[in-house]
Amino acid sequence: MYIDGGIREFITVPQDKLLKSEGLSLDELALIEPLAVGAPAVRHVHFQKGKFVLVMEAGSIGMGIMEFAKNAYVTVIAIEVNEHRLQFCTQELHIKHTIDDLHEDVVKELLHITNGDMPTAVFDATGNLKSINTVSII
Repeated sequence: MYIDGGIREFITVPQDKLLKSEGLSLDELALIEPLAVGAPAVRHVHFQKGKFVLVMEAGSIGMGIMEFAKNAYVTVIAIEVNEHRLQFCTQELHIKHTIDDLHEDVVKELLHITNGDMPTAVFDATGNLKSINTVSII
């Protein structure tokens, strides 16, 4: 029998399973879940220094993945459909390579950025079927 996980209207959790925050603001606490998704995803990849990594979507999970990947000394490429998120990646996260999925040929741009090598790892932080299918042709 299938039962929905945490993405539903209401959820109950036994009080003894909750962790009390110690000194974190509400803004900081809001980042725990997306960072908890991104950290293990990056930890499971064996990066080679100087290689390219593609992160598809620059929401909270995608940006967390970008930051963790940068710590592995790889070059991050961000793909996003939202221009404001791409600007944030460039200006605040210092992501050198961004691709606008709505207005650019993704494969052509990836070939150009990577000098024909393509990324050695791809992280899909969208859950979007179009995005997943695009990865399959890369």
